Amino acid sequence: MRALAVIPFVVMFASSSVAQSPSPEIISQSAPKPKLDRNDPAYVICRRQQITGYLSRYQKTCKTRAQWISDARLAQEEVQNAQDRGLINSCSAADRRLCD
Repeated sequence: MRALAVIPFVVMFASSSVAQSPSPEIISQSAPKPKLDRNDPAYVICRRQQITGYLSRYQKTCKTRAQWISDARLAQEEVQNAQDRGLINSCSAADRRLCD
């Protein structure tokens, strides 16, 4: 009697695993992505950046090459604008007498 009770579970498990496997037609239709050159603007670069306030915690940030370049240019422009407005003093402590 127990053998008859186990049979529906075995049939249900076998049919669910067969139903979940992809058909051969779907597998053959998916083409591999072409590998991008490192200089391509769409090439994804991941960098580990240390989290402020922690000695050993890092955050992984992934962006395209074009996004990294855009972020670097924006940061450069912000620093340049702050220096132009006089918010950042670019003189070192040794040359302070020359800046005044």
